[in-house]
Amino acid sequence: MSSILFSQERTLDSLATLDYKDIKKLIYKSENDSLICQTYIQAYLNKAKKENDSLEIARGYYFKIISTKEDEKFFHLYDTIIEISKKIEKQNFPAAAYFDKGVYYHRKYLYKNALNNYIKAAQYNHGSRKEHLNFLIDQSLGQLKSTIGKNQEALTITKKCYKYVIEKNYRDENSPLYYNVLFSLADAYRKMNYLDSARVYNRLGLLDKNESETSINYYHFLLLDGILKLEDKQYVEAEINISRALPHIEKVKDQTTIAKGYFYLGKTYSYLKNEEKSILNYKKVDSIVQKTNNIAPEFTNAYQQIIKYYEKKVNLEQQLKYTVKLIKVDSILDNRYKYVNQEIIDKFAIPNLINSKEQLIHQLQLDKKKSNTSSAILILMLSGIIGVTIFQYKKKIFYKKRFEELIHTDKPKETITSKISETSPPDIPKEILEPLLMKLSKFEASNSYTNSKITLNSLALKMQTNSNYLSKVINHYKQKSFVSYIKELRIEYAFNQLKTQPKLRRFTIKAIAEECGFKSAESFSKTFYKAYGIYPSYFIKKLNTLK
Repeated sequence: MSSILFSQERTLDSLATLDYKDIKKLIYKSENDSLICQTYIQAYLNKAKKENDSLEIARGYYFKIISTKEDEKFFHLYDTIIEISKKIEKQNFPAAAYFDKGVYYHRKYLYKNALNNYIKAAQYNHGSRKEHLNFLIDQSLGQLKSTIGKNQEALTITKKCYKYVIEKNYRDENSPLYYNVLFSLADAYRKMNYLDSARVYNRLGLLDKNESETSINYYHFLLLDGILKLEDKQYVEAEINISRALPHIEKVKDQTTIAKGYFYLGKTYSYLKNEEKSILNYKKVDSIVQKTNNIAPEFTNAYQQIIKYYEKKVNLEQQLKYTVKLIKVDSILDNRYKYVNQEIIDKFAIPNLINSKEQLIHQLQLDKKKSNTSSAILILMLSGIIGVTIFQYKKKIFYKKRFEELIHTDKPKETITSKISETSPPDIPKEILEPLLMKLSKFEASNSYTNSKITLNSLALKMQTNSNYLSKVINHYKQKSFVSYIKELRIEYAFNQLKTQPKLRRFTIKAIAEECGFKSAESFSKTFYKAYGIYPSYFIKKLNTLK
C-alpha cells in the first residue's frame, strides 16, 4: 500500500527537480518506511550522478548504508564512498566512512581492522563536523584501550570525552552519548581502582532524573553498582544488583555486557562460597565467548576457575576440555591485543605528528610573504623537529617495553663454580685451583667487588695467590677479563639493589654509582645501559611508579 501511495505522490523524475536539501528532508521523514526511503535515496543518487557531484554521490551512498540495519548488505559502499571522496577537501567524507567502518569492525571484535579505520578517520578529519568526529574517535579509542588493559590511557581519553558531552549539553538533551560516556568513565575509574570516583559517576547515572527502571541505561549503571559492591566486599548486595540487571540487559542482546555480568556474578558466588552457582555463571561466559568470539582478558579467569573446579572433582575429561578452551582463548587474545597495543602507539600517535607537520608545511607554502628560500629552510627545520620527536617517542616506547621485561625477569647473579670441571685450566695445579675457586665464591657472596679500589693485583694478594693465576681462572670460567667480570658483578648488584631497596632510589646517580663500586656516574650509567638497554635514571623513575 505504501508503494502505491508513493507512486501517486512522487516519481523519480519529479524528485529529480527538487534540490538536495528537499530530498534529504523526505529521506528523514520516511525513515520508518524502508521502501519509500530507499526510493528517495535512489532519487538523490540519480540526481548526484547526473550532475557528477562527487560529494553528493558519496552522501547518497552514505544514506543508503545508514537506512538499513543490515550491516553486511551495503558494507561495500563504504569503500566506494572513500574512493569517491578522498580528493574532496574540507568535507566530512571520507572521514565519516572510515569511522563507521571502524565501528563495524569494533562490534565484530576485529580490533586490528577497527583501529586501522579509526586512524584513517583521524587523518582525513577536516570537515565541518571535525570536532564531533574527533570526540567519536576518542570515545572509540578509549573503549579500545580499556579492552586491551590500557586503563590509565582509557581513563584520560574518557575524561576528555566527558568534558565534551557536558560542554555540549548532551546531559540536558538526554542524549545516549552522555550516558555511554558517563558509564565508560565510571568503569574506567573502577578499573584504575579509584573506587570513590567510580561510585560518584555511577550514582549520577543511577539517580539521573531522565532515567528510571524502565530504561536500559539504568540497568547498565545498576550492573556496575553491583560490580563496585563486589569490590567493597558487599557480596550479598552485589549478587542482588547484578542479578536484577542481567535479565534487562539480555533483552537488548548486548553480548559484551551480558558476558561481563555473568563473569562478575560468578566471582560473587565464589565469594559467597556457592561454588556450583559460580561455575554455572562462568560456563555462561564461555558459552557467549564460543558463540560471539567476544573475549576480554579478564574472562580467562573464568576458565581457570572451571579448570580448578574439575581438578578438585578429579574429572579429567572436563579439565582437559576447558584447558583446551583456555589455550585457544589465550592464543586469540595474544594475537588480537598484541597487535592493537603496538599499533595504537606506532600508527595513531606518530601519524598525528606527521599529519600536523604536513598541515604546517602546507600553511608555510601558502604564505606569500615568505621567500622560497626561507620557506624551504623552515620546512627542513620543521621536518627535523618532527623527526626528532618521532625518534624520542619511539625510544620512550622501547624503554617502557624494556623496563617491563626487566621487572618481570630475575637475572641470575654472576657465580664462579666451586667445582673443577674436566676443562680446568691445565697450567694451574689442583691444590691451588680449588682454594682459589672457593675464595672467589666467597668474594662474590660478600659483595666485596663494590670496593672501588679493588684491582687484579690487590685481589690476588688478598687471596694469597698471584695475579696470573687469578686472571686465568676468571678468563677460563667467565670467558671475560677481570675488568669486565668486576663491572658485571657491580652492575647486577646495582640492578638488584635498586629493584629491592626503595631507599637506594632516593640517592643521586653519582651516589648509587659509588655505593656499587663505580668511580663515576657516567661509567655507571654507560655500563647499566649496555647491560640492560635502559639508563639507571629511567629504571629508578619507573620503579618509583610501581605500587
